[in-house]
Amino acid sequence: AEVGLAAGGDVLHAVNLAVREERQWKGARAEGAAILPRVTRRAARVLTALLLLPAPAGAAQLTLLGHPQPGRVEVRAAEDDPWGQRPASPQDSAAVNVLRTFSQLLPNPLAGVPVRCTPDRGEAINTRTDDRGRAACTLPPGAGAVRVEVPGAAAQTAPDWQLGTARHLTVTDLDDTVIVTGVRQGGAARVLRQNALTRPVFPDASGLLRAQAARGPVVYLSSSPEGLAAPLRELLGGHGLPAGPLLLRDFPGVSGPRHKAQALDTLARRTGATFTLIGDSGERDPEIYAAFVRAWPGRAERILIRDVVGGERHAEIKRLLGGLGVAWSWLPDDGSTDGSFPAVSDSVFLSAPSWGKTSPIWEGEQERCRPPLVMSGTRKKYGHSAVAASALQAQHQEICRTRGECV
Repeated sequence: AEVGLAAGGDVLHAVNLAVREERQWKGARAEGAAILPRVTRRAARVLTALLLLPAPAGAAQLTLLGHPQPGRVEVRAAEDDPWGQRPASPQDSAAVNVLRTFSQLLPNPLAGVPVRCTPDRGEAINTRTDDRGRAACTLPPGAGAVRVEVPGAAAQTAPDWQLGTARHLTVTDLDDTVIVTGVRQGGAARVLRQNALTRPVFPDASGLLRAQAARGPVVYLSSSPEGLAAPLRELLGGHGLPAGPLLLRDFPGVSGPRHKAQALDTLARRTGATFTLIGDSGERDPEIYAAFVRAWPGRAERILIRDVVGGERHAEIKRLLGGLGVAWSWLPDDGSTDGSFPAVSDSVFLSAPSWGKTSPIWEGEQERCRPPLVMSGTRKKYGHSAVAASALQAQHQEICRTRGECV
């Protein structure tokens, strides 16, 4: 504006100059932000050529995105990416896993692509992707599963999870609740180096969720970016966890807590179900669930929390959940409702076999006993995979003392 006035223009001309400069600056900033995915993708392709790593490629990538509203199907179409589509293998190196993960997180969206949603019952819906490569189809109740087609990509089917008619829903977090991640201990870097076939899950998760699935759909509500939808589905299926809607975060546009709170609110508004809520102490799951209980009285049946922090956080959660008037307990679940079950933070952690004699830790499973490495507080880790076994901590320690293998 000062430049415009100095040049002899009137006030209106000066304001117009200022507005134009502001728009140009915002445009440059947006263009700079858009460069990052393109640079990452190009770097991945260069490395693919240099390393001579074969990877299948298609004309487009189609990703089904979960949504808490019954009957709504959301999809994302992006340019083909050999790394993003490369199948995972237990033998993949850390570099391969990192490149695959970044390609999945930062796709190049395809705008204006036609999308066709064909339900089992009813008429097909035709739409197009927006500037972010996203599109949505909303089907009436009873439409059944929906076949989604995008030119250049293999068709996919969105199952009918029957959320609208369910009498009970189990809503569970993933990282540090079902999947061993260690978010508070720098787990994000470890996750980048792993893939769907090498990430471990907690030993009690599969049995717990299968039992819950007998009561109604299991909804996976996670702060993980939606670009990780495909590997997470592969991971859940590989560990025998029940299939269900996978509600992931619109990254980086929405924060994790906001994403979870909005999804829970939509589920409560759009269904008449009661809820079992499962999370961990590492982030804000207890606070989000407590807010849900207050906003929707009588809808939460039970809360289960895996304590991966301990200390003051453990006591804080006991105070928070203890005053809600809703049954709750720590994981592994012993059926108690007073929060008195031992926390994971006080547990013994086990790893894949490496040395020493085997000792029975869980029924039907055997692990090797290793000397502990103190990580933080009373937490211990037997090797690198950090699989919690708090329910049998005392038994395991006694076995180790008897055999003289651990102290």
